[in-house]
Amino acid sequence: MPMLRATFISLLSLGTLSAFFAYSDEAQAKPTPKKTVAKTIVLKKPDANQLKALDELFELIDMNESIEQSWYRVTRSLRIKTIREKVKEHSKNKKLSRKEVFDEALLDTEAMLKRFNTDFEADYKETLLAIYRHVYSKFYTAADMKALIAFYKSDAGKKATANDSKIVKRSMIKLIKQLRPEAEKLLAKRLQAIAGDGGANGGAREDMDVFDEILE
Repeated sequence: MPMLRATFISLLSLGTLSAFFAYSDEAQAKPTPKKTVAKTIVLKKPDANQLKALDELFELIDMNESIEQSWYRVTRSLRIKTIREKVKEHSKNKKLSRKEVFDEALLDTEAMLKRFNTDFEADYKETLLAIYRHVYSKFYTAADMKALIAFYKSDAGKKATANDSKIVKRSMIKLIKQLRPEAEKLLAKRLQAIAGDGGANGGAREDMDVFDEILE
């Protein structure tokens, strides 16, 4: 189930990111109709028995926390990317000091995020919850979900819930340790190529990052 959550979080996050970066300065100067994520997705509503079981199951596996974390990751990513873009934009104004450039970038970013949160946060969370309900009800009957509820209420189920994040974290740590040496070699090669070409990308493919190259 954690893998299922991660997949749909990624898909929905991509749509949310695209919606955010459609906000141009020109668009912000004019009234913009509210856009919702939910309008682009058609979801089947679970029946009453499934919905009751889903609500209990989701409470046991702390689905609301997963949704909150998903939204946090989206906005954190947006904030970082927007600050970088705004720093580049304000750096063109040679009258501004480095601190002033960064201050202006922060102000612009916070204003955009405030508007983005107002327009999209509720829709994002509601749609993600609806997606989970749709998918779970497609794969599990009400009887299946009652069995899952019984499992998560058992000692083994409680242990599985408690250890799930630890297992994922340890797996990621081991993966990073395995990939880091190769990543460092590739980064060194890229830097040498850039220096040799006077700033060009040295033939590195722009549509791939270091880890893509390692995994090829």
